[in-house]
Amino acid sequence: MNGLFAKNKMMNNRKIICALVLFWLATITSGGTCMAAEKGHAEKNAALGADTLDALRYIREEVRLARDLYGALSDIWGLDVFGNTAKSKQSFMNAVSFLLKPYGFDDPTDDTGKFVDSDLQELYSYLIDQGKVSRNNAIDVTILIEQTVIADLNDVLLQTNEKDVHKVLTLLMEGSENHLHEISRYLVMY
Repeated sequence: MNGLFAKNKMMNNRKIICALVLFWLATITSGGTCMAAEKGHAEKNAALGADTLDALRYIREEVRLARDLYGALSDIWGLDVFGNTAKSKQSFMNAVSFLLKPYGFDDPTDDTGKFVDSDLQELYSYLIDQGKVSRNNAIDVTILIEQTVIADLNDVLLQTNEKDVHKVLTLLMEGSENHLHEISRYLVMY
């Protein structure tokens, strides 16, 4: 009963975070057009700065790496936590993509396991190889990617004062912290 309660609580936390992100996204849109886009791409690019935009593109790609990793490990090991977290990471990617779209940036390729950034491609290959070794290794690599995503989200939060970026990335960091907590519980199970 305890495990079922914890699983339901985790799912409720994910639903709340996703609902908050979607609510926030809905509040800054009007008639299907982002209000930020109406101000013009050049003005918004200047407001955010190239460093923040580059960081957001990297975060989106890194979260996609996490999604793809969880999906692959779910297929290999059959753990619900991996499949559920992969779905959650997709909503995280959508939120970051929503931040980038008004600035004229399209998403990079969305081919599973293929990344524009060569360092991320190398990391993905390494984590998949390690995660295939054992269930414990799979749990370890997902903990590593969550810690990495959290650290990178924190870095971006420290470098920008843009309210929209702060709201979304803070929600994503809270979601990643929930994922880390939930996955860490599996270390004692296996």
